[in-house]
Amino acid sequence: TDGALLLAIIHELIKQGLYDRDFLVQYTNAAELVNQEETSDEFGLFVRRTDIQVEEGCFDPQNKLWWDRRSDQPVSTLTEQADPFLLGEYRLPDGTPVKPAFQLLKERVEQYTPEWAATITGIPADTIRRLAHEMGITARDDKIELPIAWTDVWGRDHDTITGNPVAFHAMRGLAAHSNGFHSIRSLSILMTLLGTIDRPGGFRHKAPFPRPIPPCAKPPRGPEDVRPDTPLNGMPLGWPADPDDLFVDENNEPMRIDKAFSWEFPLAAHGLMQNVITNAWRQDPYPIDTLLIFMSNMAWNSTMNTEEIRRMLNDRDENGEYRIPFLIVADAFESEMVAFADLVLPDTTYLERHDVMSMLDRPISEYDGPVDSVRIPVVPPTGECKPFQDVLVELGTRLALPAFVTPDGSRKYRDYPDFILNYETEPGSGIGFLAGWRGKGGEKFMKGEPNPGQWEMYEKNNCV
Repeated sequence: TDGALLLAIIHELIKQGLYDRDFLVQYTNAAELVNQEETSDEFGLFVRRTDIQVEEGCFDPQNKLWWDRRSDQPVSTLTEQADPFLLGEYRLPDGTPVKPAFQLLKERVEQYTPEWAATITGIPADTIRRLAHEMGITARDDKIELPIAWTDVWGRDHDTITGNPVAFHAMRGLAAHSNGFHSIRSLSILMTLLGTIDRPGGFRHKAPFPRPIPPCAKPPRGPEDVRPDTPLNGMPLGWPADPDDLFVDENNEPMRIDKAFSWEFPLAAHGLMQNVITNAWRQDPYPIDTLLIFMSNMAWNSTMNTEEIRRMLNDRDENGEYRIPFLIVADAFESEMVAFADLVLPDTTYLERHDVMSMLDRPISEYDGPVDSVRIPVVPPTGECKPFQDVLVELGTRLALPAFVTPDGSRKYRDYPDFILNYETEPGSGIGFLAGWRGKGGEKFMKGEPNPGQWEMYEKNNCV
């Protein structure tokens, strides 16, 4: 029912014109033109100019098109003085029919009326209209302005930041259904229409800074990006923005065991943990010899099919060998998965270890600065339990991965807490996992040399 309510509110906002046009133009793809030639291989894709040089780098190349209201012709996105249409149908000089992405959204939600949603949600249609109207009017007429300087994605400096005071709170409940992906997608569209994303009074993802739109990180492109004894050239995860960003081989087959970032599951920002055991058992797209599981009990969160998962873990091939030959489980408890493990690594609970959700994976932040989320142990580990983060540091060191050893091959980090203190994005960059109390004496903020007493300073200042 969540998705139905959200779609009906979106329908009403567009119908009443209660959307933040400036936000849509400047920070979304709403005005960008989409190919509508059904016989073309480019059908449904953004139209891209081929006559301009595309700069190398992770920022989205500005080679897409708007239809300019002033000149009544196609222009490059973000052309100075251009004012793009959000609605309408147009033809490029070569005859290709195109529509702005926002027009396609309008057409898609036309069927999702408040009356339609009322039959699903039990909320009267008039109430849905009232909610949509209140949201739209509040976001439009009750903006707030805060004296916080920031730089946007296009490199433009601002002395103040504008807030649209309409906030949403949604966590796992919204997504924990068969249509959960589309419910969350609908919420994101709603927040975008109201211009409330990353703004005071709205939904804060992270503090404002000039990060790319769409997000910079892309998954590996193919076999050439994942080779033995070769560092990855970027993150193993990412946000595909077009078919060229998919992680498939020369035959368009998935490269990952979970089939993330393939034609089957293109928008898999964090991977598809629930697919792993089933695909490994099927040996689709390939067989594996070892499965390492940590921080998850796959007996109950892998496809939510415990009986079949148990059968797959016990199943053998025609030669009597397990279809998943070797299973390693790191767990703080004797969970269901431990019973199936060939090797158990006893983990710690969160009360027995250091944890960081950090500057390199920033949690929700204030607008005038970042926020660290830090844990320190309150009791020591028992028996042979070892924080899995320490296990990873140990594995990286024993494998002599370049990030974990010095040029002469000796150990670089004693354990995970030492890794957090001393890791830098590049030698001498002064940028590490924690933002506070950097520098030799803890006198620097955001950027500074590693501080051997940083953990203690977080604790002393009640920041744990």
